[in-house]
Amino acid sequence: MVIDDQGRLAQVTTFEGSTLTGQAKIRLIGKDHAPADTVGSEPGLDPKVVKCSAGKDDFKDLDGEAVALDDKYFYVAGSHGCSRNSNKFRASSFILARVPIDVVKTASGASNNIDTIGPKSTSYRLSEALLTSPTLKDYYALDLMTKNGLNIEGLAVAGGKLYVGLRAPVIGKKAYLVAMDRDWLFDADRPIAEADIHEIDLDLGGRGIRDLAVMADGRLLALAGPAQSENLSFALYAVEPTSKTAMPIAELFDVPDGGKAEALQILAQGPTTLDLLVLFDSAKGGAPRKYLIDLK
Repeated sequence: MVIDDQGRLAQVTTFEGSTLTGQAKIRLIGKDHAPADTVGSEPGLDPKVVKCSAGKDDFKDLDGEAVALDDKYFYVAGSHGCSRNSNKFRASSFILARVPIDVVKTASGASNNIDTIGPKSTSYRLSEALLTSPTLKDYYALDLMTKNGLNIEGLAVAGGKLYVGLRAPVIGKKAYLVAMDRDWLFDADRPIAEADIHEIDLDLGGRGIRDLAVMADGRLLALAGPAQSENLSFALYAVEPTSKTAMPIAELFDVPDGGKAEALQILAQGPTTLDLLVLFDSAKGGAPRKYLIDLK
């Protein structure tokens, strides 16, 4: 599944050899409103939460930035941040969606948008979790470019937990993951307390997290790069969340002109190698490239 950060749909894709092929699209949110059964309360209803300098904007795009997969579902996260160019708060960017794998399989054989097939779930409770995070709540809904505002770009599910990778804030040299129980985010009756939220600070050399994937040994693979416009390379790290350690694996030097490494997929992992697919923002068609990484 792939997501367009300026749309309301997710697209099913297949990857064979060196070809990525788009298929049917699955509608996640409406044009001007969240689905009626969205779990939790819209965060923008609390004026104390809306700190984007240009105030509130209309419900528009999901601003989808991250996709993850577990044994039952695909998860899609909006940026959960102010609009990068307008500094406005859009409730549509603060949604987490969950789509059963069976729905995706059905869509893979369809030629049209899938609007009614279900079930699909949406939730505002990831915002609730972020606002409970001891350090990161102070960066929630702040302007991205000038205030180091919180911005999701990576997502992974491992061991029953949803890991959110933040492009920002970067505090000092530290980037952040936030981990929580995946099921609580879709349970309206389950309170979320500070003890339920795990902040994981990582030294990525001042880089923010651009995407996440789960490695065969349970560690997370983090694609890292500049949080804003810093002169930093794109790099890969093997992350052990429990010990809050990040081991450098490789820098990505073969980057398309003007491209920004944005999406990561592990195609295969051997005892000493990682076969990766990386897509790039600001490059035509995402300029997908395969990398074979030596783990020795």
